[in-house]
Amino acid sequence: MTEPIFLTKAELLAGKNTTVDIALPSRAGAFVKIRPLTAEEVNRVNVRKLKGIKQEIGTRSRISVDMVDTNENEFAGKVLMVTLAMVGEPWTESDVKSLPGGDFAAIVKGIETASGLTKQKQADIEAFRKE
Repeated sequence: MTEPIFLTKAELLAGKNTTVDIALPSRAGAFVKIRPLTAEEVNRVNVRKLKGIKQEIGTRSRISVDMVDTNENEFAGKVLMVTLAMVGEPWTESDVKSLPGGDFAAIVKGIETASGLTKQKQADIEAFRKE
């Protein structure tokens, strides 16, 4: 049995400086470097993604979802995610929106994996949207 590893505060906080290479599907053999998002950045991205959902609280609680607005906000959240996680020169929203679709999807998936945003977390958000 393997002994547990305990990290110090400095070691744990240094994890935000870890970089991960993400393969780009449209450019065989080419990669980009990303870093995991911090807890604050994950929160900013999630807030941006959920802007299309409105909840009215009262005697008859109701959740209202505008599907077009929700889809646009989901995309905007992913664009924000990429601008925050790219390593090297800064990326603008316009830069990210100009990426080929497959590369954009690969980078988003790499950021979600590196940041610990598992499929279960994404499933929880999708389930919330459908309620």
